[in-house]
Amino acid sequence: MNSLNIRGGLSPLGAFQQQQQRKRDENRHAKRLQGETAGSHQDGPVSLVIPPRLQAQVAGLTRIIVDGEAGISLIQTAEAALHELLRLLEQLQKLAGYASTGMENSLVLRNADQRELENVLLNIDHISEVTSYGPEKLLDGSHEVHGVAQGEYLEFVSATAETQTAPVSGYDVVITRAPAPSTLLGLQPLTRELLQAGEQLWFREKQKQHRFRAQQGEDHQQFLKRLNYELQGVGLPLNVKLRADQLLEVEHQYWGSEPTFEAASSTAGILGSKQGTVRKANSGIDVAGQIDGVEAVGKGPFLHMPTGSGRVSGICLRINGRTPQVQLPLHGSVSLFQNALRFGSHAAPLRLNMRSVCSADLGRHVPNHSGFENLSDLNITTAQGGKDALLLIEQAKQEIYGQLEEVGSFRTRRLQGQLVQLREKHTKLVPEAEQLNNEHQAHAAAIATSKLMQEDQMSGLQAQASHSPTSLQSLLD
Repeated sequence: MNSLNIRGGLSPLGAFQQQQQRKRDENRHAKRLQGETAGSHQDGPVSLVIPPRLQAQVAGLTRIIVDGEAGISLIQTAEAALHELLRLLEQLQKLAGYASTGMENSLVLRNADQRELENVLLNIDHISEVTSYGPEKLLDGSHEVHGVAQGEYLEFVSATAETQTAPVSGYDVVITRAPAPSTLLGLQPLTRELLQAGEQLWFREKQKQHRFRAQQGEDHQQFLKRLNYELQGVGLPLNVKLRADQLLEVEHQYWGSEPTFEAASSTAGILGSKQGTVRKANSGIDVAGQIDGVEAVGKGPFLHMPTGSGRVSGICLRINGRTPQVQLPLHGSVSLFQNALRFGSHAAPLRLNMRSVCSADLGRHVPNHSGFENLSDLNITTAQGGKDALLLIEQAKQEIYGQLEEVGSFRTRRLQGQLVQLREKHTKLVPEAEQLNNEHQAHAAAIATSKLMQEDQMSGLQAQASHSPTSLQSLLD
C-alpha cells in the first residue's frame, strides 16, 4: 500500500496562534450577541434587528408622545398666566368698586387710584406680551383666528379653532332681520303740571328695582337728567327719553329678546296702563341672517355659527349702530385667517384658539354710559366711571374664565386622553420588537455556535497532524 507522508503540518506554535485567534473570534461573537459592541451602543439592540416598518412605528409613536407632553406643558404655562390675570382683574374690581361709591372726595386720592389702576393694566399687557413657551407667544393674539368684516354695520367678533380660513373673497354674510332692544312707550304725555305734582315712576329689571319721584320746580330736562343718573346709580341698564309729543320712552341698553324690564307710574298712561299697575316692556328682537349660505343663530346683536356648521363653525359677528333704519337685507362678507395652535400629526391636527388678553381686547361690547370700549379705556376718577368700569371688568373676568375652561378641557380631554392611548399602543409595540430581537439573537447564537464547533474540529485535526504526521496515514489506511 502506498504511504502518504504529510510533511509540512502545523507547528506547535502555529496551532497555539490559531487557538488564540479562535478564542478571540468566540469573544467577539459573544459581545455582538449581548449588544455590547460600539454599534449596539449607538443604535440599541432593538433598532438593529426589528423590521423597518415596526422600527418606524415605535420611533413615530415616541416622537408623538414627546410632542404631546410638550403640548401639555405649553397649555399649563398658559393656564398659569390666565390665573394671574384673574388675580389682577380682582385688583381692578376692588379699585373700581371703591370709586363707584363716590365716597372719595379728594381729587388727589382719586387720581392716585387711577394711576394704580393704570399700573395694573400695564401688568395685564405685560403678561399678554411675554407669556410664551419656547419661541411661541401664547396670549398676545398670535394664535387666534384673525378676521375682518366688510359691510356697513358689520363687525367681526371672534372665531374658533374649528373655523377654516376663508377664500380670497371671504364668506358671504346676509342680514335678514335687524336687532332691537325692548322698549316701553308711554300712553299719555308727561305734562309740566304732572311734574309739579310730584309724578312717581317705578322700574324693575331682573332683581333690581328703583322708585323715582319728580321734584317741584324742575323742568323736563332736569327731570330726565336726574332720572337717568339714578337709574345708572342703582345699576338698571335703562335709558329714558322724552319724545316731541311729551311721551316717555324707556329703552333697554342691551339688544335682543332676552333683556327685558317693567315699569309703573302714579298716573295712568304715563308708563303703566293704569295707576300703580305694572306694565311689561315690548320684547326686543334678535338679529337673523346667514353666513356662507348657512342659517346662523342670533342673540341680540350677535350672529353666531354653532359647532357643526362646516367651514364657518364658530364665527361670531356683531351688528352695531342703529340698524332698524337700514334697508334689509343687508349684504356683506367676512374674511378669516386661521392661525390657531396645532398639536399632533399634520394629517389630523388638534387646534386650540388662544385669544389675546391685552387690556384693549378684554371687556369689549359692553354698553355703558362712560363710553368705555375696553379695559384700556377705564377711568375711575368719577363715581360713574367706577360703576361702568365694574361692568367691563366683570365681562373681562368671564372671558378669562371661559378661556381657562376651554384650554383646560382641551388639555384633559384631547391631549391627555390621546396621550394615554398612544402610550398604551407604544407599550404593546415595544415588547413585540423585543421578542423579535430575542428571536434574532437566538438564531445568531445558533449560527455562531455551529461555526465555532466546526472550527474546533478543524483545529483538533490540524493540531493532531502537527504532532504525529503518520497518524493521519493510519486513519486513511
